[in-house]
Amino acid sequence: MKITAYTTCPECAGAGHRRIILPAGVQELPCQTCRATGDITLDYAWRIKAGKALRRQREKAHLGVRQAAKDMGITVRFLQRLENGGAPKIVYHAMCKRLGINLDQPARQRELA
Repeated sequence: MKITAYTTCPECAGAGHRRIILPAGVQELPCQTCRATGDITLDYAWRIKAGKALRRQREKAHLGVRQAAKDMGITVRFLQRLENGGAPKIVYHAMCKRLGINLDQPARQRELA
């Protein structure tokens, strides 16, 4: 039997929905990250963290999504998927290793390094 650990969704803070401001007013929509449950797996939380680190690294290098994808030899769609936590964990390990990102370090320490 596999036991899966969960944590609170970082996008909706566990509410299961997000408030969106539209021209017609404020509307609540189901959270797409946790699929309106309020929780995500620890694995997914890790992938989201890794994706944000990759995005920060790309932005720090002043690269747009298209140029970064071209440089990496991947599609723009796959890079966006990576940056949003939607790729397999093994891909993040490879990308972070290639870019010299240590996800075990707090983000502030990574920025100072």
